[in-house]
Amino acid sequence: MIALLGRSLRARLALFASVAMALLCLTTSSALLWMVYNTTVDIHTQDAVATTLTVAHLVKEAELPLLGNLDVRGVQVVDPRGRVVSATSDLTGGPRLTTTLPPPGTTNRVVHACDLPHLSGGCHIVAVYLSLIHTDAADD
Repeated sequence: MIALLGRSLRARLALFASVAMALLCLTTSSALLWMVYNTTVDIHTQDAVATTLTVAHLVKEAELPLLGNLDVRGVQVVDPRGRVVSATSDLTGGPRLTTTLPPPGTTNRVVHACDLPHLSGGCHIVAVYLSLIHTDAADD
């Protein structure tokens, strides 16, 4: 390449400047894409947590039939024995999506899970909320 450019200082400086600008553009666009991706994941995570808290409130108020009226998809309520007791319309009658539980001493957990049954392929954000609601029926 240097032989093609000969001894021209201008040609070599132009080549160097072109390569430097190409690397700068590549680095800048990669950083921008990474920031947009992380922002999108954060927004979807906050949406999943907000939906989880809404469902926890419905469970507390014993309004599980209203779960089908939520404008979300992919929500299940699981009893302490691990059985699905309520779900949104897209998961009705399906198996439990995941056995993920919050770590000991906490009440929630957010994970990324892939290949979940009855959901489209790919990975999803899963928000788990452990609700410790004591009812008289639980004593039976």
